[in-house]
Amino acid sequence: MVTWSSRLPHGGGDSLSWACLPRVGAWWTAAMTPTLPDAPPAATRRRALSPLSARRRVIGWVLALTSPGAISLLFLDTGGLVGLPTQVLVFLALTVAVALVGGTWPALACALVSFLCINWFFTPPTRLLSVADPENLLALLLFVLVAVGVASVVDLAARRHVQASRAAVLAETDAARTALLAAVSHDLRTPLAAIRTAVDGLRATDVELAPQDADALVETVATSTGRLEQLIDNLLDLSRLQAGAVVPSLRAVSLDEVVPVAIEPVAGSVELALPDDLPFVHTDPGLLERVVANVVANAVRWSPGRVQVAVAVSPARVELRVVDRGPGLDAAAKARMFEPFQRLSDTGGSGVGLGLAVAQGFARAVGATILPEDTPEGGLTMVVSVPRAEPHRDEPGV
Repeated sequence: MVTWSSRLPHGGGDSLSWACLPRVGAWWTAAMTPTLPDAPPAATRRRALSPLSARRRVIGWVLALTSPGAISLLFLDTGGLVGLPTQVLVFLALTVAVALVGGTWPALACALVSFLCINWFFTPPTRLLSVADPENLLALLLFVLVAVGVASVVDLAARRHVQASRAAVLAETDAARTALLAAVSHDLRTPLAAIRTAVDGLRATDVELAPQDADALVETVATSTGRLEQLIDNLLDLSRLQAGAVVPSLRAVSLDEVVPVAIEPVAGSVELALPDDLPFVHTDPGLLERVVANVVANAVRWSPGRVQVAVAVSPARVELRVVDRGPGLDAAAKARMFEPFQRLSDTGGSGVGLGLAVAQGFARAVGATILPEDTPEGGLTMVVSVPRAEPHRDEPGV
């Protein structure tokens, strides 16, 4: 079982968390190194020759090999009511339809089969692969040329559509990577610069620091290291979520074991109200701790006053309600607030906007949900809903 660290680092105390610093270089190297795609295997390259799906190509081949014969039988049943020019146009329309569905090769096959049908059944002398009238021969040759040209144009248009789609995806990926590196580089440099400045001040031999000044520098190092570790933890957690590497260990858990530990880093800014008779919930305590920690930390970041954390119990679930008095969010912001690298604004708060994305990912992993609601008197209320444990299966001692 993987144990997930859920406490958000914070300032204060004599113990400093330096373990995150080596991970900064490793993550930064991975982020800045371009990933080159592997050479596709031969089968993939062959499939890439046609931008159309396999299903469309199969349908195109079926139409190419069966439709000309069916149309020929239909024309034969009309008893000569339809002339050769109309017949050629109908077969040409069929070839165009096959080109639109299946691409170049089925269209060429359809053109060839249509040419043979027209020549054999409808071009004098019939039942012979010869043409008595040079004008009819010219019409057949033009039919083949037009069919080949239309098939080529359709195939080229499909290829360009695929290329444009791939270019759009690459452009979106590059834009996301650029935004990520710009945001992360800023949030990495800020605590690193503060740590470097504080350490230089502590190491200075030409200046005698007062005890309170030395304590302030140590506090700066502790706080900046905590910010740095939180950023790296969120980045690593997000990568694990995207890779599907999070496997929860679900069991009956009391929220008394989870919530106080989760809010400990920001306990001075939180009013916690947990009833004594709370039912057990069915969850992974480590992952749920990270969910609560990130949600509460986000509320504290935006709320000018203390954040209230309360619990509501329903027959099937237990709701943890995190209430802040911040600026709140409109409907559009709520719709995208759980996407990675989303921030309310560039002027308030800190971080690159990973906390809620990680919280949402962990919540889904343990069967919980996170829903934003408007606080009646202004602000935002985040509702973390966790399924209750089944008394006869999950709760310990039952």
